[in-house]
Amino acid sequence: MKWIVAGLTILTLFESIWTGYPAQAAEILTLEQAIALAGQNNRLVKNSSLDVDKAVAQVQATKTRRLPALSFRAQANQLLAPIQFSFAQGAFGTFPATGPIPALDTKLETSQRMIGVLYATISQPLLEQFSIHKNIELGELGKEVATEQLRNQRQTVVANIKRTYFGLIQTQHSLEAAEEAIRLYRELERLVKDQVRQQKALEADHLDMKAKLAEAEYNALVLRNSLAAQREQLNELLGREVQTEFSVTGEPEPTETDDPADPVLDRALQQRPDVRQAHLQVRQAEHDKAIKKLEYLPAVDLAFNYISLQNVGQVLPHQIVTAGIWLTWEPFDWGRKQHELAGKRQALMQARNGALEAEAQAQVDVRNRHRTLLQAKVLLPAKRLAKETAQERLRITKNRYVQKAALLKDVLQAQSDLVDADAQYSQALSGYWSAKADFDKATGED
Repeated sequence: MKWIVAGLTILTLFESIWTGYPAQAAEILTLEQAIALAGQNNRLVKNSSLDVDKAVAQVQATKTRRLPALSFRAQANQLLAPIQFSFAQGAFGTFPATGPIPALDTKLETSQRMIGVLYATISQPLLEQFSIHKNIELGELGKEVATEQLRNQRQTVVANIKRTYFGLIQTQHSLEAAEEAIRLYRELERLVKDQVRQQKALEADHLDMKAKLAEAEYNALVLRNSLAAQREQLNELLGREVQTEFSVTGEPEPTETDDPADPVLDRALQQRPDVRQAHLQVRQAEHDKAIKKLEYLPAVDLAFNYISLQNVGQVLPHQIVTAGIWLTWEPFDWGRKQHELAGKRQALMQARNGALEAEAQAQVDVRNRHRTLLQAKVLLPAKRLAKETAQERLRITKNRYVQKAALLKDVLQAQSDLVDADAQYSQALSGYWSAKADFDKATGED
């Protein structure tokens, strides 16, 4: 036996060297780590962050409209008909020394050839600076709206992660309880089998025990599948490979006190993303209306123009350079601007109504989430006592069965009661933390 034990030990050592280091256990993922990973890798959060970057880029693009605009245009044209110039006798004056210039009626005609025209313009907006400034402020408001949408998306993802994480813990607890029940049923099945062999129990009891064991194994399989699906769902929320293996830690016990609803409600109205976004949309509507009013003013630009004519002969000038004020105004629009401004006023009224509605919905949501949280917290002590009571009853019943003072069905009933009590307590604890996650999101906590 000593040589056999020594040989087995040596084989085990060689196997360890051959296979290398043992496989590492699955990583333990805490809730804080999951939230941090989601903030970096969640795809929906990334898209919302890109929306903020797009809004910033739009603001920078609008700011460039304050600066001078340079435009360049070139044309190459073929004359389809010659250009004719007619000068009457004395069109340029009559002088004593030379007489009239020209002395006779004169016609000049160019040939039908290719000509080129170059245009270059530099314009500096003057009066439009007011509307440009308003558009920049409107873009800044759009950036703030995108930022609030990003906060809302992050809070939604965090709440989903918390619910999924606590659901994982509940399923994990249920699986542990199911595996404990399987171990108990296997032990009872062995005892009943021995009693049947000794003719101290009926075969029906043995078959009933085997049925209970098969049912417990099936329930454990269902829980393992559910645990795998929840892991994949959490991995998807974290923005990583869905097949990544990990395990979760136990959820903390609930806090002793919670904030009352009224102070939290005041804070929620100030920091909830949807409420802040609704107020920003009111300011956007106000700026939009102000920009529409500025359209009644003419567009005034300081302009510098350069025109170059190529291959036009000796009659026309080859270069024309001008500098001055460029004014564009549409005094009569048949009421178009007035109707558009009326639409902007109606949009502003809608935005204000939306802000009031968002505040009302926030109040309803916060109070409802607070009541749900209190209910979940009050339920926990009762479920914990029920679980402890079921554990003690099972212990007593098992001891009595060993001492032949209780029946097998009493042990099975006690085990079934413990499984139910443990599942209800785990569900109540998970429900509390899910309600806490919903309450935090309702109050706008980041």
